[in-house]
Amino acid sequence: MTTVAEQVQPGATTPQRFPETTPATPADYTQFTLTTVMELQKAVGGLTHAVEGLSKQSDEQGKKIDEIRHQVSFVKGALWVGAIVVALASGLAGWLSAGKVSIIIGQHSPPTALTHGR
Repeated sequence: MTTVAEQVQPGATTPQRFPETTPATPADYTQFTLTTVMELQKAVGGLTHAVEGLSKQSDEQGKKIDEIRHQVSFVKGALWVGAIVVALASGLAGWLSAGKVSIIIGQHSPPTALTHGR
C-alpha cells in the first residue's frame, strides 16, 4: 500500500533541513493592526464627508422645491383673479349692452296693438 505523498510525488524523500524563518513578533502584529485601523479610519472619514455633502445637497433641493411651490401658488392665484376679473367685465358688458339694446329697440319700434296681441 502506498501513502498519499508517494502517490503525489513518487520517489519523494524527507527533507534533511527545514526552512529557516524569523518568527513573527507581537510588534509585527501591532504594526499590521495599527495600519489596518488607520486605513479604516481614513475610509470612514471619506464616507462621513460624502454623507455630509449629500445632506447639504438635499437641503438645497428642498429649498428649491419650496420656492417653486410658492411660485406655482402665486401663478394659480393670479389666474383665479384674472378669471374673476374677466367674468365680471363680461357680465358688466353684457348687462350694459342688454340695457342699451332694449333702449334702442324701444326707440325704433314703439309698441302697437299688433305687437301686444290686441
